[in-house]
Amino acid sequence: MSESQNVDVVKKASDWIKEILADRQKRVAIKRASSLKAFKDSWYVASLLGRIHVPHSDQLLTALWGTATAKDVCNGSLAVLSRKNGLKERHWQKLTSTRDREEAARQVRRIIRQLPAAPTDDVIEKLFYWGPRARRDWAVAWFKQEWDGSDDS
Repeated sequence: MSESQNVDVVKKASDWIKEILADRQKRVAIKRASSLKAFKDSWYVASLLGRIHVPHSDQLLTALWGTATAKDVCNGSLAVLSRKNGLKERHWQKLTSTRDREEAARQVRRIIRQLPAAPTDDVIEKLFYWGPRARRDWAVAWFKQEWDGSDDS
């Protein structure tokens, strides 16, 4: 799958999660999925996979599961919003030090529960491409707030 196809899949998935979060019944159904397996078995997730044909569905579903606990959708960076909302640094360091995508999604879910809104585009993109670069980007955004108090959102 090419980079442009991946970008398209991430965009469609981001639109899907926004649609789901806007509908209370659907939102409740996917928030109840306390495990990645339960999330994958959800009817709403099956309907997404019917619309988006993606060979890396585990990557995508893990990214979506990470965002499924959002109360509302916003733009910006998860790092910036987390820092502005008083998230403890140790929680952020635990997220950016994990190498496993599913564990990263679990950490993101914990962080998102503490926020009034989540930047779903940022979260889906970072979890979909989870690796050294995504971890570094979030770590830099987090500590940039401390160094110069700037706002990346």
